[in-house]
Amino acid sequence: MSQRLEIWSKLPTMWKPQHFSELASTISLTELPQKIQSILQRQIQGRVLVKVSSS
Repeated sequence: MSQRLEIWSKLPTMWKPQHFSELASTISLTELPQKIQSILQRQIQGRVLVKVSSS
């Protein structure tokens, strides 16, 4: 178990991707239908994070 905790503790520090902002984009829930169409047409690279809260 201690090895697992050690690995998890390294994820947000040592192993955090250097250019994460280039690998992912954040969209609102209202933008999702249009983004889904882009995904289906293979126009998207990386990850898409959907912000579902209003704050």
